Amino acid sequence: LIEYLLALEDSNKELFDNSIDPCDDSKEYMLALIKYFSNIYTNVDFSIAAAIAQIESGYTAQSMLNKNNIFGGMSGGSLIRYKNIEYGILRYIKLLSEGYFGKGLTTVESIGRVYNPTFNEQGVKIAKPSWVSKVNNALDEFSNIDINIGIAEVLTLKSI
Repeated sequence: LIEYLLALEDSNKELFDNSIDPCDDSKEYMLALIKYFSNIYTNVDFSIAAAIAQIESGYTAQSMLNKNNIFGGMSGGSLIRYKNIEYGILRYIKLLSEGYFGKGLTTVESIGRVYNPTFNEQGVKIAKPSWVSKVNNALDEFSNIDINIGIAEVLTLKSI
């Protein structure tokens, strides 16, 4: 169903308006969505996905929540906007699945070489060391968490 909806968006853009419902949901709800979508895209490591979002937005950066973008995804020099937080997190996990984990980039360092690169003294492209350090520190918060979650449990955390 998810793949169908994503394909429908690409083929029938007029069905998807540009209105945005800014996120006012809790960090717990956003983490539940990351868990849920990581269970669908099983090659994505939940703890890495959650840690990246933690250091990029803290799950509280209003400028990012207004665009439903907790991971700092950019296009054309500005943050990508998503209709709602559910769709923004789905696209984030799909990006990680296809653009990183699906290409064998499964460590913070290998992801960082693409996601947040810099060049060392020898001119070799590497992950920005400060970004790697921050993500690795955030990993502790998200390690050893049971990621099995159903949609009913996710919805109990949704702000109304």
